[in-house]
Order: sequence, then C-alpha cells, then structure tokens
Amino acid sequence: MAVRFPRIDLESLLKSNKDTTPVIDLKLESYERATKGFLKAVETYKHRSLAGLSERQRKQKEENKRLKDKTREMQNETNQYRLKEIDLMQREFTLRPLISLLLTRACNDRD
Repeated sequence: MAVRFPRIDLESLLKSNKDTTPVIDLKLESYERATKGFLKAVETYKHRSLAGLSERQRKQKEENKRLKDKTREMQNETNQYRLKEIDLMQREFTLRPLISLLLTRACNDRD
C-alpha cells in the first residue's frame, strides 16, 4: 500500500503563516504503518527462505545418506563376488591335476 503525500507549496505556506511557525503534517502514522508492514513482509520472507533452505539441506543429507548406504551395499556385494571368484579359482587349481589325470586315463582306456 503506497502512501501518497500531497505536494506542499512552501512559498505560500510561509506567506500565510508570517506570525506563526508553519506546521506540515508529515503523516508519520501512515509512514510507521507502512514501515512496520514492510518489515513484517521482510521477516516473513526471511523465515520462509530459511525454512526452505533447511528443508533442502535435510533432503540433501537424506539423499547423501541413501547414496552412501547404496554404495556400501554395492561394495559389500562386489567383495562377496570377489571372494566367490577366488574360491572358484582355488577349486579349479586344486581340481586341475585330478581332471588331467582322469582325462589321461580316459584316453589311455580308449586305446
């Protein structure tokens, strides 16, 4: 709400009040009301902005935690597969001589 002040002609005001001190109504009540309204709007904006920032920060922390948990799960799963691979390789190396022996015997039995 904009407060409009009427134009004041100082020359005519001074001429009409030669004997007394001229009085100009500055409408301080209107100014104070407008200023309080503005400050209240600024305060509301500040609180809304801070609430929005807090909400975004909370969501970002949740997302980061979710991603860290998912990364940890994937690392654990990868480590499990590595262990299985190592186990399979060890089995292959322990069974390789036995397989060679069986294949050799099978070939010899055929002849």
